[in-house]
Amino acid sequence: MNNAHPESFIEDILKEVKTIAVVGASSKKDRDSYKVMQSLIKNGYRVFPINPNESGKTILNQECLPTTEKKICCAVESWEVLTDLGW
Repeated sequence: MNNAHPESFIEDILKEVKTIAVVGASSKKDRDSYKVMQSLIKNGYRVFPINPNESGKTILNQECLPTTEKKICCAVESWEVLTDLGW
């Protein structure tokens, strides 16, 4: 995997935050963004899916927001922008 950051950098972020907005979230189970959300939720993170094409739907029981401009009920500590990762 070609990653812009070493694994330790990402691990450190995940140790410090518990609320993450996933920009580019998808309701399609075969998409990386769906799998990332699923894993984050399973591991106790609060996740806000962001995607204008999925707005009004729920992804993994989380309301999908159209943009990051809509009021989110609490402070988001990390933003994950996901596109097709090619895995």
